[in-house]
Amino acid sequence: MVKETGCGIDGESAHHLASTCVACIDVAGAGGISFTKVELCRRADQGQSRLQRLEEWSILTADSLQQCRSVTGGIPLIASGGLRTEIECAKAIVMGASLVGFALPLLRAASQSVDCLSVVGEELRRVMLLVGAKDLAALRKAALVPYN
Repeated sequence: MVKETGCGIDGESAHHLASTCVACIDVAGAGGISFTKVELCRRADQGQSRLQRLEEWSILTADSLQQCRSVTGGIPLIASGGLRTEIECAKAIVMGASLVGFALPLLRAASQSVDCLSVVGEELRRVMLLVGAKDLAALRKAALVPYN
């Protein structure tokens, strides 16, 4: 498995990875943990201006997922990076993700002693009901309707 750390994986890189023995790719696009930002905080006194120029160098998770899906030959893709809601998770599955990952909503809920996973599961079931998907396989076949 290959996991990006906040910059997303482009289609060309995904194609190369899929042609090797990689069994799964986590695209980890913009909006989640960015190790460029982690290093920026860690190196507050040195090299900060160089890192700041790279701070926003990344591919959006949706764009990364779309690029990877079109060139990877069906290997499992994990969408992570900036996902915050059950609707975003459902959209990622519709777009071809086998799994989704997110941390910030869980960390925030845990800091308040809230059982976030139960809430996420219930909300995802509601989203699936709205699109007529009885299970994740059916959700993967749902139409993704863009909005303005």
